Amino acid sequence: MFQEISKKGHITVKGERIGISDITKKEPGKKFVYATDTRPLASTVKAAHDADVLVHETTYGDDLSKFAKERKHSTSAEAAQIAKKASAKLLVLYH
Repeated sequence: MFQEISKKGHITVKGERIGISDITKKEPGKKFVYATDTRPLASTVKAAHDADVLVHETTYGDDLSKFAKERKHSTSAEAAQIAKKASAKLLVLYH
């Protein structure tokens, strides 16, 4: 859904049109970045630059990095590297 709403600016769910502004909130002085189901990307580093909070998925531990690459996910170390490169203030790992 996120890819669709990112491309089109809206999606329709159960007949209701939902725009990107309906699911995002801008608060002056605060930056929150949510990176889900992704490999480490330069675009994530750019988006998360100086973020107050970076929430980044870590489907696999570092010992399973082969599976992370095959399935287009990140390891905890990769997420930490993204946060460090981006100078994010807080990294939240999840999946």
